[in-house]
Amino acid sequence: MVQTMYITIPCSFRRTNYGPSRSLRHADDAVYRKAGSRRHRVVLAQQVNGPEGQQRATVTSARDLLALRPQIDVEKIGNSSEENLRAFIKTRASLVPDQEVVFWFGGEIHAYIADAGARHILGFEGYNIARCVKVEGGWRILTREVGLYRDPDNRRILHGTWNNPFTGMENQVVHVWNDPVNLQFLEKNPRDGKPFLVPFTRVGADLCWHIEIFLRYPNPLPPSEFPAESASPFYESAELFQLYARVDDLHDSNLVSVPCQGSWVRMGQWLPWMEMGERPGRLVYHCFTKKLENGYQDLPEDVRAYVEEHHPEYMHAPSNYMTPNETSWTYFRKLLAQKGSPRADGTIAKRDAGAWERTASPLERVPSVRPFTTEELAMFDGSQSERPIYVAVNRRVFDVTQAAHHYRAGEPYHILAGRDASRALVFADLSAEMVDPTKPPLDIKMLTSEQRHSLEQWTQYFAKTYPEVGYLV
Repeated sequence: MVQTMYITIPCSFRRTNYGPSRSLRHADDAVYRKAGSRRHRVVLAQQVNGPEGQQRATVTSARDLLALRPQIDVEKIGNSSEENLRAFIKTRASLVPDQEVVFWFGGEIHAYIADAGARHILGFEGYNIARCVKVEGGWRILTREVGLYRDPDNRRILHGTWNNPFTGMENQVVHVWNDPVNLQFLEKNPRDGKPFLVPFTRVGADLCWHIEIFLRYPNPLPPSEFPAESASPFYESAELFQLYARVDDLHDSNLVSVPCQGSWVRMGQWLPWMEMGERPGRLVYHCFTKKLENGYQDLPEDVRAYVEEHHPEYMHAPSNYMTPNETSWTYFRKLLAQKGSPRADGTIAKRDAGAWERTASPLERVPSVRPFTTEELAMFDGSQSERPIYVAVNRRVFDVTQAAHHYRAGEPYHILAGRDASRALVFADLSAEMVDPTKPPLDIKMLTSEQRHSLEQWTQYFAKTYPEVGYLV
């Protein structure tokens, strides 16, 4: 689904040292061996340590390389979902499962206010670090991303506060730490079963993937509660991506990942930490992106130093596929909850304060496991603060009240509250259609083995995390 393709987060491009792209060869290391007048590229055996220390194998032989089928039939990219998706994965990441790939991004942030024009206010630089996992019928890309705001003049990473030129206030800077930012690409759209193609344009020897995403959903920071940090009851933005690759590189049977450069543009609302409230205006991000040949080590030194000091886990891609994705708005809300920021009504945005943020008392809980109809389950959707919040997974009903900060109105998982979440979790799709109570329950017999495994994992997660209070009938 195009709306899920949140490929990277922008960053400061001006005054960097990146020159023309060099070739990204095969897996992590490759050697060239001469045989007569011909030059053969041979992929070496290698093991890569994952973030938890486990060993992750890359390509270990020429036979393994052939099994990956790295040669793309470029003439089929426009009509074959399988070939289109393999070409995109070869561009965006790597056909070698679990191989880490880093996309750097850098550029500028301008504020645009009607009748006042544009104003350059920040530099922006960071990266997205990813690994791919092959699933039945497609791929998952497991990523986390960092975005660091820079002084627009001296280009230093901002520490502490930023002098807001519009309000005169000193605002505490909150950099981008989004984990996870996971993507799923399937050859068939799970909603309608139709073939899925990543949009692209071919211009001579180049191929350009272009993805336009227009977002509008309930704001995790509703202005009724957070008037200084929020501009609207809805989060609205446009994300425009371009990724360029050479057609010959995609066709090359010796390359499992191709050199790639691109651009990213975002047009969106004021950032919450700027405390601009409902002041008119928008932010425009304009960034250059590039896949780094040597991964994390190719990032600017000050970026690596900042990450390793503050969040060293961002040196590696995540290992598990989880949803929902983190955004600057959901991350900022968590920060408010941790430090106890005041709301508009005088209450404190702490997890242990207010009816929404507490665990239901024993008297409010169902005393034992009991049957629920879909109509009964819907009564526990979080719309009434005196009731707990329930979610059904694989016909089992769990009390998720302790995580009300995820499931109450306006939060990413609210659509699952009071519903059977099985279909939404299996297909990683939080649309209303996936939790429609008028539809028949998810038929496990119709799932693929990968989908059944996903459902089992989600069921185990809920069973370990939340009290089980009933089952659907």
